[in-house]
Amino acid sequence: MSLSTDDKGIIRVGGRVDPALVSYDERHAALLPYDHWISMLITRDAHQSGHPGIAATTSKTRRRYWIIKGNKLSKIVKRVVVSAGRWKHKLKHNL
Repeated sequence: MSLSTDDKGIIRVGGRVDPALVSYDERHAALLPYDHWISMLITRDAHQSGHPGIAATTSKTRRRYWIIKGNKLSKIVKRVVVSAGRWKHKLKHNL
């Protein structure tokens, strides 16, 4: 894995993907920190489109972004979404 900076100052991760098969953004995913709010939003959006498991959520985010500790963040998002759903369900039936 190699790191580079593009013309906008975004740090990108280089991969071994054939350039003819995918776009620039997929070949060179933007590097994002684990504890930033945008990383959480991207991961939450990937999870909510079909409610996939942890590995599928991480895979969806890595199509365009390389979030440091992305798998750990996917676990957190799944736990929070499931917990919120249970809480909402209990609240609805107790009213």
